Amino acid sequence: MQIKVLYIHHAGKFGGASRSLFELIDALGNQVDARMICQQGKVIDIGKKIGIQFLPVKGVSQFDNSRFGHYRGLRWLILLREFYYLPGLIRSLYKARSAWKDIDVVHINEITLLPAIFFVKRILNKPVVVHVRSVQRNKKGIRNWLITSVINSSSDWLVAIDQTVERSIPKFDVPLSVVHNGINHSSKLSEVENAGNEDERKFFTVAMVGSIIHNKGVFEFVKAAALFKQEGKSIKFLLAGDDLVIKKEGFVKTILRKLKITHDIKKEIAKYIAENDIESIIQIMPFTTNMKSIYDNIDVLCFPSYLNAPGRPVFEAAFSNVPSIVAITQPTADTIVDKQTGLCISGPNVTELYSAIDFLYSNPKKAKEMGKAAGELAFKNFDIHKNATKIKDIYNKLIAVINKQGN
Repeated sequence: MQIKVLYIHHAGKFGGASRSLFELIDALGNQVDARMICQQGKVIDIGKKIGIQFLPVKGVSQFDNSRFGHYRGLRWLILLREFYYLPGLIRSLYKARSAWKDIDVVHINEITLLPAIFFVKRILNKPVVVHVRSVQRNKKGIRNWLITSVINSSSDWLVAIDQTVERSIPKFDVPLSVVHNGINHSSKLSEVENAGNEDERKFFTVAMVGSIIHNKGVFEFVKAAALFKQEGKSIKFLLAGDDLVIKKEGFVKTILRKLKITHDIKKEIAKYIAENDIESIIQIMPFTTNMKSIYDNIDVLCFPSYLNAPGRPVFEAAFSNVPSIVAITQPTADTIVDKQTGLCISGPNVTELYSAIDFLYSNPKKAKEMGKAAGELAFKNFDIHKNATKIKDIYNKLIAVINKQGN
């Protein structure tokens, strides 16, 4: 039986969360009929390639209580944007109810989409699966009470992307499963694009990939590159991805810049590169969906983020037997094992990042051993077909409960 699933996704930019969701949908193939409410943007153009039907909206309201993104100080002003998006989100749910009367399950792609979780249950009255992709703050208080109330009353199953995320989730009265993300390099998302210069392979190559934003530790990466330039070592740095930036000037953009939500960060990085004369060792590349063409041509993947969690690029690179350097304390063994599948540093610290890169540069044999171990871990935990089957089983369990209640 084909399962008709309404997915709700919050970002118009194509990043790790959208890629993970699209890989899941692509792996499920004709087992699901995928429809999606999503913010307008590039992500819709890419999603159409795998047959998703879209209902675009200006934005999807959120309530962010993740460890990094939670509201404090001026960041409370972000809620003004979420209230602005709310009427459009509600209208889209009514449109979905009218246009797609046969929906079986609603799958919400991040726990921060709290308003969507609340209104989906009341407007569509369907089983709700909530993905948890970000490490949660989980501190006692009114915010935790609010989230707990909505999750317990309006969702039916939680899916954490790894053990790091799982241990950060408050205790809810809802079933919770850990289902890792996955990747399929033969999927429709992995289109053939020219993603690199083969001359780079004459050098030890270190890369960061994904959204180029402050909280991913991009400036720490570029500053570490500057230290290597001073020493004249045969090493290259690659920064691949797009920045999160609002194109139009105005009051909203000014506020979001101050809150570090949007940056013209590529311009800032380009300025730093020019001022420090490191153009010869660092390359900035545009977004590509063919990530494998990058990973197959690098030696180390860096993820020196402020999120205290391993990102999707870590296991993507592992499938190409590339070890990672990750800013994380207390890593869990399902994603990275320190000194076995890569190196862990305590945070987005330039000195620590430099030292970790230098260790792998100076010990290429050890780097290859770590890469091989990373590949073995990735194939064990991040097989997209196994993990897609786990998600499908959750859908079927929820549908069975509904059918049983109907009888």
